Amino acid sequence: MGRAELPLDPDSSPVARFAHDLRALRREAGSPTYRELARRTFYSVTSLSQAAAGRSLPTLTITLAFVEACGGDSAQWRRRWHELAATSPVEHPPPTTSAVVSVSLSAGRATSGLRLLNRHRAPVLGLVAAHRRAVSYVATVAADCPQVAGASAIAYDPAPPVWSTGTLGGWSGDGCYGEFFFESQSGRAAISPNYVQWTMRGIDATRAGCLISIFVANSAHSAGFAHYDISTLIRGTPHVIGQRIVDQGAHHGDWIGAGPFRVRGGWLRVDVNGQDPRHRDITAGAIHVYCPAG
Repeated sequence: MGRAELPLDPDSSPVARFAHDLRALRREAGSPTYRELARRTFYSVTSLSQAAAGRSLPTLTITLAFVEACGGDSAQWRRRWHELAATSPVEHPPPTTSAVVSVSLSAGRATSGLRLLNRHRAPVLGLVAAHRRAVSYVATVAADCPQVAGASAIAYDPAPPVWSTGTLGGWSGDGCYGEFFFESQSGRAAISPNYVQWTMRGIDATRAGCLISIFVANSAHSAGFAHYDISTLIRGTPHVIGQRIVDQGAHHGDWIGAGPFRVRGGWLRVDVNGQDPRHRDITAGAIHVYCPAG
């Protein structure tokens, strides 16, 4: 039996009220132990218990992991967290392991920081900070990541079902919240008309080309074959210069590399849609672009 939590006065501060309500949500879920919550979320017992201690505001990713593990309304808690974060400091737990390792990309080139050993946990170095050599452009781009000048990630859904947002299993390094888009493929055509598009502008021309790495969310929604098109501007018109098909179900929590690609017009775009004959879900989260100088 776990140690009893210290009493908490919900009227003492907004953070205490937030923690009090997290405890109430856990009780409504049948009072699972923090060890059980850790098993469900892949976060440590310490991180989860501190989230409900009331001393400081936990990170959004830990909050949502706690809420989803207890069957709560993640959209409601996300709104509450953002309202509280505007006035309260956020506690960022230290990483529990040296999680960044080198892996080989599809082109056989080694690069640093492109796979997590402990999924759902932020690495010691983010991808942007991991590169040591001179670069002309480097960025991690997703809808929930810090905004990069000239870069965007947008979901387009001209046909139902629309893209939804997942909150567990996305990339949580580089200041990103760990969220991702996902689309249910059940009952639709093998090639989905819906897509997510990442666009990067202002890239300096580089002869070495740019490497693109695609993060596959560690989620059951990463199940089908995702088709990625890489485009650049040629004579002012977008042209596809590369393609990548990824079996997401075989790569949960992995970074998948592609390239290098020669960028023209200072513009690079990546599009993804589902192309799975068995109509399995796909996800779209963070991509990382690395363009060495020279």
